[in-house]
Amino acid sequence: MKSGPQSSRVQFYDTATRWSTEPATENQVLVNAAAQALADGLDSASLRKLAMAPPDDRDELRDLVDVVVAEFALPSLGTIAPPVAVYDDGSEVPRRRADSIRLQVVPADTDGDFAVEVYIDGIEMTSLGAGLGLGPKDLLIPVNRLVATSEAAMVPIARCECGFYGCGATDVRIRRDGDVVHWDWFKEAPVSLGVTFDAAHYDAEVARAAADLSWETDKETAERLVLERVGVEALADSGLVAQWAAPTYDDPSVYRVGLVTADHAYQVFLHFTIEGRRLTDLVDEVVATLQQPPSTWSAQVRAIDAEYTSLPAVAGPAWAWYEPTRRGR
Repeated sequence: MKSGPQSSRVQFYDTATRWSTEPATENQVLVNAAAQALADGLDSASLRKLAMAPPDDRDELRDLVDVVVAEFALPSLGTIAPPVAVYDDGSEVPRRRADSIRLQVVPADTDGDFAVEVYIDGIEMTSLGAGLGLGPKDLLIPVNRLVATSEAAMVPIARCECGFYGCGATDVRIRRDGDVVHWDWFKEAPVSLGVTFDAAHYDAEVARAAADLSWETDKETAERLVLERVGVEALADSGLVAQWAAPTYDDPSVYRVGLVTADHAYQVFLHFTIEGRRLTDLVDEVVATLQQPPSTWSAQVRAIDAEYTSLPAVAGPAWAWYEPTRRGR
């Protein structure tokens, strides 16, 4: 992943720069970086103080890290843009471009789930970060969140191995800069230093991965087609957002579509019969129903907060409160 005389000093400086320029970076990340630098053989009195400092006082940490940076003859924090590497001889050069990036959708260990693995120069990064890549429906389709623009975007890239983003998380900040694309790691970073890609190669791989749907099962294909064909705009005027579509857990002959009101006050469920039907016919019926005014639907509603005791304003005469079965979604 690295080239040139990158050392523990350089790696510490990269992390300190990220902490200094990104307020969302937790203080513990800086303290951990100081401890790692000590473990790697870097040493000074101020570095030892920083490695043992309480992570709750950002101003005190800033004073300490400024002293450490000066002790090791590194440029003052904030004077070097993150996509620039500082080498041991004090020179400043653009961070090197990675040789390759490859994205691969694979089955996850969690029930019926999939994960997007990210290979950079042949090394799989999501397992080195939080543990499990994000699902393709959260990262690549229907919106490809890895597309790089000149406006930096923070994108979740990995989650805990249990399948949930939150108890474990790795984010990447993506930014296009001319003919390169920069990635900088946040939260549970798989490596200390960010990485830079040739923009043409990066764009081609991101587009290829989003277009490759060979991993889809019939269930995944049906859900994607429903969400793509209905679209966000079709339901926006009604204050609803379609979130998922899948067979129910307790009765696979019943297809359930889940929506949420724009204010996140209610969940709304519609049910369709799967048994004995072609996939295309099922998708056609679901899409045709969702394109009708919600007041015409036969739907069930669940209030997200107990304070909501009446049906939402969008409800029609065939709407009723949701009564879950023992194993229902």
